[in-house]
Amino acid sequence: MSTLNLRLVVLITLAWLLAGCAGMSKEKQCTVCVDFEQPIAPGTTFGGSAQTPGTVVLQRAAGTMSVENFLHPSGTSSFNRAVVSSPGLGGPGNQRLDVNNISLRFALAAPSREVTFDFTDLGGHENFAVNGGAIDTGNLEALPATVNGVAVTVFTAPIFNSGGVQVGKIGKVRLTGQIREVLVGGQEFSLDNFCVAP
Repeated sequence: MSTLNLRLVVLITLAWLLAGCAGMSKEKQCTVCVDFEQPIAPGTTFGGSAQTPGTVVLQRAAGTMSVENFLHPSGTSSFNRAVVSSPGLGGPGNQRLDVNNISLRFALAAPSREVTFDFTDLGGHENFAVNGGAIDTGNLEALPATVNGVAVTVFTAPIFNSGGVQVGKIGKVRLTGQIREVLVGGQEFSLDNFCVAP
């Protein structure tokens, strides 16, 4: 390859990288994610005695994440903690956020047309709300097809132990519509790859 052609390729690549999302079509604009990877260290704890409900604990390009009370089906609430952990039983990704009787509110930096996140459910029930609507206190796979005007799709697959007994499930939630805020929480629950498409 000639020096001129090499320079041209470098310039085009650099321009594409600098353009980022702005240089792409509406359908292919960049997705930004909260994935709980480094520089967040394993063992980092959110909630518990270190914070109070409503405290913003992460700020990323996708928006902010705050810790919130976890609502039980009985109507009582708790505020325990979420801990950044290394990979474990059936969980997606490298590091993940293990959630124990606490909810997380993601306030998006800008309205989004699509939000997805991965989860592992090893027991208990979950909290879910979108755009400030009422909190659902059941299981994610039992959510209705539309919640507060946003379409909800939940995919799950079972997790089996070495004896072939199902001990939980992994899954992905996909939300489509005009999304400004998502709340999700759980008991024996892990969360990862919270991704926002403009």
